[in-house]
Amino acid sequence: MSLLERINQKRKVRDEQLSNNPLCTKEYKQSYITGTSAFNIPYKGMQCDWHQIDTLKAGREGKFIMHPHVILGAEDIFGEYGIWDCSEWLKGRGFGKNNYLCATPIRAILDILYYRIVIKKQYPQPLDDFWDFMFDEINTIELRLKLDKLESNLNRSGVNILKKWRSKNGL
Repeated sequence: MSLLERINQKRKVRDEQLSNNPLCTKEYKQSYITGTSAFNIPYKGMQCDWHQIDTLKAGREGKFIMHPHVILGAEDIFGEYGIWDCSEWLKGRGFGKNNYLCATPIRAILDILYYRIVIKKQYPQPLDDFWDFMFDEINTIELRLKLDKLESNLNRSGVNILKKWRSKNGL
C-alpha cells in the first residue's frame, strides 16, 4: 500500500470517528469566528496573531475558522461567554452588510483546546508554543479561571492532556 493510500485510509477512519461523535451531529445555537481567525480580529485593540491580511483574504473566500462549521467550540461549557459583534470592524475592511460574531482571544483559545482535546482527542498542537502568539495583553487570571472550568468538564484523558499543555505553557 502506498503512502498516499495509507494517509487516505487514516483520514477515512478519522472522518468516520468524527461523524459518529454526537457532539459533531448536534445543532448549535451560535455561529461565530474563532480559532486563529479570531486572533487576527482586534478585540478592544488587542490582536493576538500577525497574519491579519491572510485572515481577511480567507474570510473574503468564505474561509474564516467558524464554530460550528470548521471547528466545534466550547459552546456547551461557556455559552455566550467571550462572543462579541465584530461586524463594524469587518465592514471597515470591505465585508459588506453581514453581521459577524467573533470569539475574544480567551474564548478562541478555549475553543481550540476544546476542539483538539474533546472532539479530536489529541494534544492541542496549534497552541503548543502558546507564547509564540501575541498574548501579552491577555488577562491570564481570567484565562486560568476559564481553563479550570474547561478542565472540570473533561474526562480523565482530557484532563491529562490539558494538564500537560498547561504545564508546558505555564498556565
